[in-house]
This record gives sequence, C-alpha cells and structure tokens, in this order.
Amino acid sequence: MNHLISPHLHKVILLHVSCKLIFGNQYSIICDLANNEFIRLPVQLTKDLFLNNHTYNSLIESELYDTIYLYDLFEKLIGKNYLNFYDDTLLSDFDINLLEPYSIVNCIIEFNIELIKYYPKVIRQLNKLQCRDIQLRFYSQVKLSQLISFLKLFNSSSIMNIDIILPYSHNVIDDISNHLTIINRVTRVIVFASDRNDVVQVKQISVMFVIQEIKNNKHCGFIHPNYFNSSFRNYTENINYNSCLNRKISIDYHGMIKNCPSLSNSFGNIKTTQLDDVLKNCHFTALWFINKDKIRICKDCEFRYICTDCRAYLSEPLDILSKPLKCGYDPYRGIWKDWKSLVECLDAINYYEL
Repeated sequence: MNHLISPHLHKVILLHVSCKLIFGNQYSIICDLANNEFIRLPVQLTKDLFLNNHTYNSLIESELYDTIYLYDLFEKLIGKNYLNFYDDTLLSDFDINLLEPYSIVNCIIEFNIELIKYYPKVIRQLNKLQCRDIQLRFYSQVKLSQLISFLKLFNSSSIMNIDIILPYSHNVIDDISNHLTIINRVTRVIVFASDRNDVVQVKQISVMFVIQEIKNNKHCGFIHPNYFNSSFRNYTENINYNSCLNRKISIDYHGMIKNCPSLSNSFGNIKTTQLDDVLKNCHFTALWFINKDKIRICKDCEFRYICTDCRAYLSEPLDILSKPLKCGYDPYRGIWKDWKSLVECLDAINYYEL
C-alpha cells in the first residue's frame, strides 16, 4: 500500500478547497484552480468519490470499481494535492463572486491605417475605463515603423498586456526580437499564414506561428481544449458571466464599436461615439450575462466553466442561447468531432458563409 494512501483508508474523501467539481451529462471534471489543471472522470465515479461520504476502503468494498484502477486514481489525486482528508465533512469554501474595479477588462482593435488619427482618442478612453488587456489585429502587412508608432500610444496607459495578430514575413522574428521586446506590454504575437505550427519564446513574448490564414474576423470563435483555462479568475468569471464577452469592447476594421468584431450589431463609430457612452447601453452589456448555464447544450457540458464562448457564430443563428457553432464536442456522448463535418452545423455554416 502506497504511503500516501495508507494514512487515509478510513477517512471521508474530500476535495482540496482550491479544487472544484463541474458535472456534465456523462463526464465531470475536477478543476485545480491553483495550478490551472483539470482531470476528467465519469459522472457516477465522481459522485461516488465526493458526494456519497465514501472512504477509500468503503469504495473498495463496494466492488463498484476495479481495485487497481481506484488505487492508481487515488495515487494520482493525492500526488496532485487534489484531496483533503478530514474525519468530518465540513470544509471551508471561497467566494465565487468576482469583483474587480475595471469597467472594461479587454479590448480588440482591428487595425486600419485610415483610422490612425482616431486611435489616440480611443486609447485615452480605454485608459479611463482601466482596460488591462488588448488584442491588436493586423490582417495585412503593416510597416514596422507604423506598428511601433501605434504601440507607443499605449505608453503610460492602463494596458498591461498587448496581444498582436499579424501575417507572416521573412523577418518577423528579427522584428520581434529587435523591436517588440523593448515594449514590455507586448506579451504574445500570433503570426498567421506561416510555414509551420510552432511556439517559440522571444524574451517576454510568446510567439505562436500558425499555418492558418486569418483574413478577417470570420476566423474567430473556435472552441478547443487548447483554449481551456481552469485558473481561479477564469472559473469564477465564467460561472457568473459570459466567458468571451464579459467587459469586452471591440473596434472593428471600419471603426464600429461592438461587443466583438465578428458580431453584426454595432453601437456607434469611434469617430463620433465615446466608449463610456456605449457602456451605458443595456443592449451592449446584455451579452455579458449570458453564461454557460444559460446556453443550450453548453449547460450540460463538464467544460462549461473553463471553456471559451462565441455569440457571433451560433449553431442556430437566430437563437442567441444556442451553442457555439465552432464547437465539435458532444457532452451527451463525451466525444469530440470536427464541427465542420457535423450535419447539424451545415445550415449555420451556409448562413454565415463560412
């Protein structure tokens, strides 16, 4: 018997306070919010482990599960500090209500050189709203001098992290290494239309090369395990709010102010409209409160509190509460498929002209 397990044979199995259970239709996950990790288990096994006052010995004696499987599972859970054994069943919890002082958390700007004179005003408004993170999208080649000048506008702003999406060029690594690393706020660069899928670290910047061509905002809204985030902040936000649109504001290529550049609804143009006026519009903020528990099919998924979302491309385009179109996961069978191959997605794919 493993020395990690033997002291706890007769103790009720409890989760560590930093771990949370999310139940789906067929599977559940244990989220380790402290280390941004998760483990996926069948629903009934999770219930037997944590909801039925079982001990390790009582589970073995029940003969519901293979002894070797249980032993290996317990060894893994204890080794990762997922379990916390107590003789009573009381364990303190934490508040899941996320309270932060920022009016806007993140922003997306689709760069258009013809709007360059309006961007300083936009950045001043974002600073007033205490925006922390921004993604800058360049769908075509941009001169290095223009890029650097644009990035310098964020000096002394509230922006803490700048994410850049731009097309591949033969000297992109040199440009990043020699120029972008000087700007501490730049933390990630996605280079599309590359010759490979790869990730390299250039000082503080994570550079992600992708083969995919990104010509416009129709390349948004993909749901994939690579995008899951089980951190404390993400989990608590996703329980209460939409995991994509909460406190997000976007400026599309034409200067239109939106929840997301991919959405059709707009709330004015940066030439004439103040961002803080947009935040007063209840139709703009309404999407913030569509969490996964309100979205059909997603509400039955074990990944719902660590997943991303998309309200721009829906499986049923006229139903704002339908699941994201670009998700191929079936929580009722517990399997992933290519969403583009699903018969039930064909009408929506044609509707959006994807």
